[in-house]
Amino acid sequence: MQRLFDSHDRDVQVLFLADKLSNMRAFYRQKLQYGDGLWELFNQHDPEQHHWYYRSIASALEAYADTAAWREFDRLIRETFGEGGVTESGGSI
Repeated sequence: MQRLFDSHDRDVQVLFLADKLSNMRAFYRQKLQYGDGLWELFNQHDPEQHHWYYRSIASALEAYADTAAWREFDRLIRETFGEGGVTESGGSI
């Protein structure tokens, strides 16, 4: 993650966003399937550590907040980790 914070290269930033969006899509699907048991599948069992990691990346990439990819990444973080402001249908309130 340090490379992301140190980089001003748009290609590096977009690659990080694409990779982490893919990860969050998988986490979201697995959360629907396994519920909170999802985190037992990882070496790091604490969901707050995962939450911190992905929210930090979203914050580092806020320059892309006007893109569909960043907005989906942000929404999936909120839904997967139960951040407030999300309805059951997945929309923002």
